[in-house]
Amino acid sequence: MQSFIICKRLMQVNSIQDFELCRFKFLEMINKQEVITKQKKDSIHYREMRATDMPKILKLWEESSGWGAITKDQFNSWYLDTPYGPCLTAVAEGVGGAILGQLIFAPTQLVLNGKSVKVLKALAPILHEKLRKQNLIKDSHPIVKLIKVGNSIASKRGFHLIYSFPAHAWLGLFKSFPRFGLPECQSQSFNCQGIAIQKRLKPSGYSVKELSFFTNEVNALWEDAIIELPINCAIIRDQHWLNWKWGDHFKFGMYNQDGLLMGYVVIDRSTYLIKDVLAKSEGMLHLLINQVLDHLYDTKDQYNIKQVKVMYTSLMARILKGLSLEAIDYRFAFNIYSISAKYEVASLHADEWYMMPND
Repeated sequence: MQSFIICKRLMQVNSIQDFELCRFKFLEMINKQEVITKQKKDSIHYREMRATDMPKILKLWEESSGWGAITKDQFNSWYLDTPYGPCLTAVAEGVGGAILGQLIFAPTQLVLNGKSVKVLKALAPILHEKLRKQNLIKDSHPIVKLIKVGNSIASKRGFHLIYSFPAHAWLGLFKSFPRFGLPECQSQSFNCQGIAIQKRLKPSGYSVKELSFFTNEVNALWEDAIIELPINCAIIRDQHWLNWKWGDHFKFGMYNQDGLLMGYVVIDRSTYLIKDVLAKSEGMLHLLINQVLDHLYDTKDQYNIKQVKVMYTSLMARILKGLSLEAIDYRFAFNIYSISAKYEVASLHADEWYMMPND
C-alpha cells in the first residue's frame, strides 16, 4: 500500500525537486523491505529441544558434528536415559524449522563438603557451517546464545553449577563471559602425560582383573574414599553412574587376598587415556596404577597397549610420583560457573576437586 501511494505521487509531481524527493523515499522503502526480508530469512530462534526435533538433531550430527552420524537409540542412551534423567538440550532453529545448532547440558550430582549439589555438564556443541562464521568471542555468537538459553532453563529447574571439559581454545570464550552478561567462570588447563607399559615390581597380596561391569561393591569403595582420601568436591561415583558412563571402555579392578575391591581404573579403548581411577587413599591409588600397568604388561598380547595417558592434575602428580612420564602434545581444559547465588565459583578451583577427564 505504501509503495502504491509513493508511485502515485511520483506520477503527480509538479517539479524536479518533488520528483527526486518521492524517488528517494521510494528507494529507501525498498531497501528497508529488503533488509527486513533478509533478517527474516537469516533469523535464528534459540530454545529447548522438543521430542519432534529428533530427526533434525540426527541430521545435524551426521552433517555437522565431525564425529559422524548417530542413531536415535544412541542419542536416547547417551542423553535421555541418564542416571539423573534426560539432558537439557538447547537448539538453534532456523527458517523452516531446521536445527542448525545444539548444546547439551547433562545432569549429574556433585558432592561438595559432604552435601549433594545438582549440577550440569555442558557438552557436544554442534553448529551447522552457516553459523560458524563469527568470532567465537562475541555476544552474538550462536554458542553464547545457546549457553544463555541453557543457563536460563537450568536455573528454573534448580541446578546450581555448570561445568565442562571444552577444547582448550574455548578458554578465551569463558574468560569473556562477564562481557556477555554471563557468570564469572573458574577455568584451568592441564598437561597430558604418557606412561609406558613396562614391567614393575608387583607387591604380593593383590590381583587385577578386567571388569565387564561395576557391582554394588564400588559404592562402599566410594564412601570409604570420601572419608579417607578425603574427597571434598567431586562428581558422585556409584554403580549406576559408572556403568552408564564407562560401559564401553576397559575397566580393571584391584582386589586384595580376601577378594575385596580396593580400587578401579577405567581406560579409553581408542586413546588409552585413563578416564577414571579410584581408591581410598593416595598411597593405594599409587599402588593401583602400578598394579594395572603390570597387568597390562603381563597381558600385552591381549590388549596391545604400549602407553596409557593421564590428565596431569595436582592429584595425578602426587600419585604418579616416581614413575617415568612422557609429555604428550595435548592440553586439557576445565571450566565451571555458578548460576545460583548459593555457590561462589571462586571456591570451586580445580585443585580442590577429585577430578578425572570427562567426569
